[in-house]
Amino acid sequence: MPAPVQEEPQPEPVTVIEVQPSPASVEEPILQIESFQNCTELRAVYPAGVASDHPAYESKHDHDKDNWACEN
Repeated sequence: MPAPVQEEPQPEPVTVIEVQPSPASVEEPILQIESFQNCTELRAVYPAGVASDHPAYESKHDHDKDNWACEN
């Protein structure tokens, strides 16, 4: 008598789910503002003064309006 034939188990169907990478979360830069009462205080930390793009820049310290506060 021939041996019984065993069927190979059929593989389960595979569901492919495409995962799109989420766009890199772009965090807004945190603006850190340093405030000084006057140029004497500012120069104690920044002896050469600060440019207008610096967090410690305040127009009230830029007496000649050249975008540089408390320069010597």
